Amino acid sequence: MQKILSRCREYQNSMADSMHKLLSDQIDSLGLAPWFTVLENAIRAHNGSEFLFKGLARNIQSIKSTEGVDIAWVEEAQTLSQESIELLLPTIRKEGSEVWFTWNPLEEGSPIEKLRESLAQNPEAFIGQINWSDNPWLPEALNKERLRCYETDPESYDHIWEGGFRRYGQAFFSIDATLTDKAPVPLPSFCDCVYAVMDTTLKGGMGNDGTGVVYIAFDRFNHETPLFVLDWDIVEVEGSMLEDWVPVVMERLETLARDTHARHGSIGLHIEDKAAGSVIIPQLQRRGLNVHAIESRLTSMGKDQRALDVSSPVQQGRIKITEPAFEKTTIFRGQSKNHFLSQVFGFRLNDKDAARRADDLLDCFCYGIAVGLGDTMGG
Repeated sequence: MQKILSRCREYQNSMADSMHKLLSDQIDSLGLAPWFTVLENAIRAHNGSEFLFKGLARNIQSIKSTEGVDIAWVEEAQTLSQESIELLLPTIRKEGSEVWFTWNPLEEGSPIEKLRESLAQNPEAFIGQINWSDNPWLPEALNKERLRCYETDPESYDHIWEGGFRRYGQAFFSIDATLTDKAPVPLPSFCDCVYAVMDTTLKGGMGNDGTGVVYIAFDRFNHETPLFVLDWDIVEVEGSMLEDWVPVVMERLETLARDTHARHGSIGLHIEDKAAGSVIIPQLQRRGLNVHAIESRLTSMGKDQRALDVSSPVQQGRIKITEPAFEKTTIFRGQSKNHFLSQVFGFRLNDKDAARRADDLLDCFCYGIAVGLGDTMGG
């Protein structure tokens, strides 16, 4: 039977953000390649069925113009806007067509939760909850992580493992997950490499963003904890002066590479390709400095989406904070404190006052995890 299945999510900047790769890999591993044709933006079965992959937030018109969709499957529906829901539902109008939503509950009163409530008494709607306990193939390693969370972070356990709502105003990242026995870890004695991630601004001064940098070590042989936050800094510097500050960052990277005995040394500085970054990256590269632009698929996301994308490895304890980064304090905008801990572990989803809060180090933290772990973030 021919079917057209559209796999959707609120934000999809590239195929890397979709289920395209996972489905392609499964087709290969199950020996089904003779029955499918994998294209850049679609997968076609030889019986005429087709898988399409769409982003809703910036691409809703292409969804509206797609004819004959039998099933629209919306992933990560907790991030859907009310506008996307209102535009999508009347678009899937083929006789017998279905819309599937799958999500991890976050906040009560979100657009997807309101839709679920409105469909609760509709006999044509199926609403079901699926948790870890419904998975007969739950890996033992994942179950150990569940039990660890139950013991060490009971306040978050219900949300992470049982599908409960996150309490309003609750911090998104758990600091305990980044510590060992509630304490920071020593600087690693060995690692593969070190790198830094920088969030830039157009100009400094009170009321404007600062420029943050986070230094990270990656160790591919440490499967449980491949990433370590080594150090951080945040400054108010005019965009035009960033070119002079970056060499200081590069020197710090070289020092950390020596201190951690990094096998491949420093692999460079990754800079947000926005604001002043879009100007200084080419200039720094012309000077022969090892700098790279962070992928646009990451920089174009909203902060909530970036945090959601890296939340799994953080909660699994795969990122640890070292003693130097944990103990450090600096003066920024007249406040002397650990601004890294304050920004990262003070972050909350759907924060109505987010525009008034400093979040440069939070951005660096999320970018740094995405750069280091890439496609293995959900592992």
